[in-house]
Amino acid sequence: MNTVIRDWFLVSVFDASDLIGNVIWGYVVDDSSCRFLKDDFVCTSNIIHINSSNKLITTNSGSLYQTLEKGRCSKIYYEEFELLRIGFSPLHIEALRMSPTLKSH
Repeated sequence: MNTVIRDWFLVSVFDASDLIGNVIWGYVVDDSSCRFLKDDFVCTSNIIHINSSNKLITTNSGSLYQTLEKGRCSKIYYEEFELLRIGFSPLHIEALRMSPTLKSH
């Protein structure tokens, strides 16, 4: 199975100051497994291996993701993780965190 993604983030998930794991969040370009449609967002399971030479990322569930272009890094907290899973981008989560009136629960 191979899913090609664009506009992606390497997201480090923290519980306080402890790293829980890393996931990839991005938009689907192509998915040979037919799990996703083009332009769907995807949030992976925990990353177990990154091959930077061929831009392939393997996750805990055994899925393989190929990344296009250079990705960005982001940090979120465990209590924000569900927002990531339902489609909020790391940038949206950061904006919510910084907003004095909008807070995630």
